[in-house]
Parts: sequence; C-alpha cells; structure tokens
Amino acid sequence: FGMRFRKIWKAALFLSFSVIFFSCGISQKSTILSGNTSGNLANGGILVGDGDTIYFNHFGDQNKLYKMDQSGDGIIPVSDEIAYSLNISGDLLYFLSGTENNAIVKMKKDGSERSVLSDEKALSLQCSGEFLYFISMGEETNPDKTFTLHRMNKRGEEVTRILDDKIQQFFVSENRLYYIRQEDRSLY
Repeated sequence: FGMRFRKIWKAALFLSFSVIFFSCGISQKSTILSGNTSGNLANGGILVGDGDTIYFNHFGDQNKLYKMDQSGDGIIPVSDEIAYSLNISGDLLYFLSGTENNAIVKMKKDGSERSVLSDEKALSLQCSGEFLYFISMGEETNPDKTFTLHRMNKRGEEVTRILDDKIQQFFVSENRLYYIRQEDRSLY
C-alpha cells in the first residue's frame, strides 16, 4: 500500500505542477524572471519551479516546505515553514509565512539564511524585477491600509503604497500592473 500511495502522490503532484505551469502560457524562463506565474500565484502560489527543481507545500507533512526534482524523485524537506505565494529570484525564495502570521520572508533555496523582511500581514506576494509587490492585510490601527497594494525592495526596505484602491488580486508583468479592484471587481 505504501509504495502504491507514494507513486499516486508523485503522479498527482507532477500533474498539478504541469497544469499550473503550462496552462498559463508563460515559459519557464519568464517564470524565473518574474518569480512565479500569474496562474499559480492566483491559486495560492503553493509551488514554484526553478530549472529542474520544484519547491512546494507538502500536504502530507503539515504543508511544510519541500523540494524535489521534476521527475518526482528526491523529495527533501527545506523548512518546517508553511510557505505560500512562493517566488524564486536567483538563489533565494521569497514567500508569505503561514507559520508567522503571513510575514514576508526570504531564505536561500536550501533553507538557510532565513530572514523576515516585513512583519506586516500580507495576502499575496509577487517578485518582479528588483521589487516585491504585496497586498497588505492591514492593521487594527490603520484599517485604511487593508487590501492595498505595496512595493518594497528585496532587502525589505523602501516600502511604498502604490495603490489606494482596495484590491483582490494583482499581477506584475514586464513593468505593467494588472489588478482586480474589490469595489467593482473590474480588471485594471
């Protein structure tokens, strides 16, 4: 039973990866430049690929962060962290930590050199170029900030609010921002 379950699990994970990555019409080269695909990020960003390696939430191990090769072999834990809105840029992973109240985190792809870039609660995160874009979940002391779009550099500095509109989703592609505004659910 154990070996059969493992083969089924690998096939399901590989199929999920294939559907998310290849149904979006974005090449893997483009994915690496933008951190992740729009389709994957819209679905929680629970996996991201980089060359021959896939980083993902392992549903069978409390959603901890794992990596494996594209064939589904070599499954290795990276961190005990629950990570979503996963993005890759160079040798680093950027993500939201479900373990740490949706803080924005960066770490090396091997799980080392982890640091919190911002304690601010974020709803969604995307790495594009030299910046990280995120939807703020706001603060009790500043409710006007809830669901607004912000940007910061990859060191966690120079945090700037770039939209006053309350938004549901966004994606940055080739220096263009696309977003859905909560008020009228229209694409801008």
